[in-house]
Amino acid sequence: MDAQAIDLADGSVDGVMSRYGLILVPDRKAAFAEIRRVLRPGGALAYAVWGPWRRIPWMMMFGAVMTQQGLFTPPAEAQDDGVMPLATGDENRVLLSEAGFREIHVEVMDLPHRYTDFDHYWDVSSTIAGSLALTIACLGGEHVVAIKTALRDAVAPFRSGKHLVFPSRTILVRAS
Repeated sequence: MDAQAIDLADGSVDGVMSRYGLILVPDRKAAFAEIRRVLRPGGALAYAVWGPWRRIPWMMMFGAVMTQQGLFTPPAEAQDDGVMPLATGDENRVLLSEAGFREIHVEVMDLPHRYTDFDHYWDVSSTIAGSLALTIACLGGEHVVAIKTALRDAVAPFRSGKHLVFPSRTILVRAS
């Protein structure tokens, strides 16, 4: 269902939950207003979003390598911490308050993001990374080899034996 125009009656649901989905909604103000509208009194919204891009290098390294190779152009808002929407507690609190939520609880969770080895990291990143994954799927073999080689070098600081261990930040939010 489109979070910006939820096809449900006012006050018709007990809860709404999202795992990293709200960062993909173009108009988050509209989405939060719609979620508030469909929640019954006492209902709650619970969601997780990624933290600032500097706190999620496992995700950003892939895009950085593709950008360096001229295969990807980051969005214009990708300055400082702006590449990840909802990446701070304050941003979440403001948008939720504007949508009519009164009880807002935000928790920042820093946990390592682990991969068994570089190939595991490559397989996950090259298939779930949205527009980057689409770009990889369309490239010829020599481009893919060049990207893998550069990425393998770029993630070297995160090696622990054969494993890759990246810092990672998630913002957890509950609002009613």
